[in-house]
Amino acid sequence: MSPKGQRWIWAAATLAVVAAASSAQESAWRADPEIAKRLARITPAQVQETVIALVACGTRHSASESESGDRGIGAARRWLVEKLRAISAARGGRLQVEEEWTDLVSATRLPGGKARGANVIARLVGTVEPDRIVVVSGHYDSINSKYDLRRGGIDPVGDAPGADDDASGTAVAVACAEALADLQFPMTVEFCAMTAEEQGLLGSEAHAKKLKESGKFVELAITNDIVGASRGEDGIVRNRFVRLFSPCPAGLDSPARNLARHAVDVAKLYTPGFEPVLVFRADRYGRGGDHTSFEKLGFPGIRFTEPREDYRHQHQDVREESGVRYGDLPEHLDFEYLAHVARLNAALVAEVASAPPTPSDVRVNGALRHDTTVSWKAPAAVWASQVAGFEVVARSTTAATWEKQFPGGTESSAVVPVVLDDAVVGVRAVSKTGRRSAASVPVERGAAESRPAR
Repeated sequence: MSPKGQRWIWAAATLAVVAAASSAQESAWRADPEIAKRLARITPAQVQETVIALVACGTRHSASESESGDRGIGAARRWLVEKLRAISAARGGRLQVEEEWTDLVSATRLPGGKARGANVIARLVGTVEPDRIVVVSGHYDSINSKYDLRRGGIDPVGDAPGADDDASGTAVAVACAEALADLQFPMTVEFCAMTAEEQGLLGSEAHAKKLKESGKFVELAITNDIVGASRGEDGIVRNRFVRLFSPCPAGLDSPARNLARHAVDVAKLYTPGFEPVLVFRADRYGRGGDHTSFEKLGFPGIRFTEPREDYRHQHQDVREESGVRYGDLPEHLDFEYLAHVARLNAALVAEVASAPPTPSDVRVNGALRHDTTVSWKAPAAVWASQVAGFEVVARSTTAATWEKQFPGGTESSAVVPVVLDDAVVGVRAVSKTGRRSAASVPVERGAAESRPAR
């Protein structure tokens, strides 16, 4: 039987039994009007301002000028710090803005093999468990063609406008800060502009390591990298979706993969007509991004990237050849599209930071049965006043996203009418305000652990 036929049989077998309960659960998950109100603050002009300001620095190579008032990585860093401090002042003063300095070391990607750099971080401290963190970021450094060692080596002096790669992602992080800074979340939210991504993810690596060593737990790390253009190199405009990459070391599921599925559900609530398209790969083929730094330390990381990249506008010197305009310039960006990406990011950040953590230690028992018993460990006691109950979700093994949801009650186990042979089952926590966590799934044979207990 075909996978499509198997999915139909599985869905038909459960539909009649759970229709009423499933419908009630679906209707209960509605957009939070306060979050929706904040998304309306994100405009094309707003994200354009950040892109234009960063491009105006000429180059943002990690080893470029650091003292000049208007050129180089230092000018970009100072602009970001001032911008985020102004946002904090206008939104109630709760954002903690800092420069996180680190030694950058790369024998092949930095002149002399080393430099000094700083991530720019705006932190909104959580009210329930501040050591549990949601990170949204872009990287603010840039490079030009001469960075490519095959073309002559490293160039920290020449122009490297970096509008799409990655002033666009940095603009998303800044826009999220401006949209959400006057809200309070149970978890801490960090709005980050990472440095030295082009030198081997050095800035994000330093930040993820610092969080790990200080005992923090990252619930979700989002990187936005090359998210500002809707027109591909083929000339076709694709402006209704953004690609979403999620690592999955083994098996069908991982925390990052289930957070990507969560983003699909969140988009239906807050950005109808603009959606993430799931790509079940850690990143573009043979390439990487800052979310990888978090994944390596056991924190789930996902990456947003535009639908079809135009490589003539990445890592290129500004020039014209045979009538083709090369260079990563603002003229190639679609700021309406970029604003859509920023709104989706802000909605996902707000939903995850507002919800309880995902349940841990999920287990299932459905062998030789036509139903499935699911058990889990609830979030830590500090969340008791926030949790309204739990929800069991299910999908056929070939489905990309969750297809069914069942009331899980307030205890730590439930029985659902799902034939486990044909399905994947998970559990998510529901807050008293209706916010959902991402789902956590059981460990299957040969698969990585779904969620570390904490």
